[in-house]
Amino acid sequence: GRVDGITAVGGVAGYNVGSIAAKSVAVQVSGTSQTGGVAGFNGAGGTIGIDPYASGSYAMTIETGTRVSSATNGGGVTGRNEGLIQFITNNAGSIQVTNQYAGGIAGSNNGRIYACSHNATGSQALYTSGGYAGGITGCNEASGTLQNDTVMGSVTAANGEAGGVTAHNYGTITTPFVDNADIRGTSDAIGGVAACNEPGALIKDTNLLNRNGTVRLYGPATKVGGIVGYNAGTVKTAKVKNNVLDLSGLTPTANTVTAGGAVGENVGTVGGTGDKDAVTVETDLTQNMDKYCNLGGVVGSNSGALVQCTYQGTIGDGSGINVVGSTVGGIAGSNNGT
Repeated sequence: GRVDGITAVGGVAGYNVGSIAAKSVAVQVSGTSQTGGVAGFNGAGGTIGIDPYASGSYAMTIETGTRVSSATNGGGVTGRNEGLIQFITNNAGSIQVTNQYAGGIAGSNNGRIYACSHNATGSQALYTSGGYAGGITGCNEASGTLQNDTVMGSVTAANGEAGGVTAHNYGTITTPFVDNADIRGTSDAIGGVAACNEPGALIKDTNLLNRNGTVRLYGPATKVGGIVGYNAGTVKTAKVKNNVLDLSGLTPTANTVTAGGAVGENVGTVGGTGDKDAVTVETDLTQNMDKYCNLGGVVGSNSGALVQCTYQGTIGDGSGINVVGSTVGGIAGSNNGT
């Protein structure tokens, strides 16, 4: 089917504050703002998806035949979420947003997105021509929670910011899984989970895996991290597994990139004092060695705090430090913090 509108346009409902459940959705939806495969706007109190472990229930799939087109705020499930979205897999053939926020599940989120997956692949699968793109949501706002979500697909911001889970995080992200993903952006920051993690925001229990393929970062960003490109909040309890990062697609000029296995530039906190707060990076950093001015196993540059951080891997391509640029370190390339 096909649904066309202006504001709050969805394949099932324009505005939802009730409950929506379905095994699958295949629809073409076009709108100006708040456009989604299921609902244009999922309001506070609204629920999309049901617990598949409950008796007689089932998970929802956004099928490959789904096409979502929006000028602003477009997502595979909803353009904007202020309620609950759970147990949904996005396989949409195309999510196209002209400006602002594009997400595999929600364009923007100020509610809760739980146990959802973005699996759609290809450069047009999730695409904004001028804004913010994230595999789960383009922007996770201050009251937004992303929990147990998985990204195994493509994220593209042709003229903007991209992150595997979200481009910009102001809220809380817990237990994200990123595996076999393509993340393309054109801003100054890019990361496997988020391009930017803002003050007061939290990312914890992160898993960057290489079970099905690497996490591949592309574009001219100069703040590059396996988890976060630029961190002003808190990143803790994280594992970046062996050989998970592929940085060969970075295209900035030589000696301009600050990169780390976990965080590019840190002005916040990475790790923590608790028994389970440690950040561990195992991936090698040996590609595009002429691009870096600051390269660290965990953090490229640090003017914040690093607590219980561990690096196990290889930095450099064996041709010497002069190839890299100014600073290289096992934990931090450049440290002006603690």
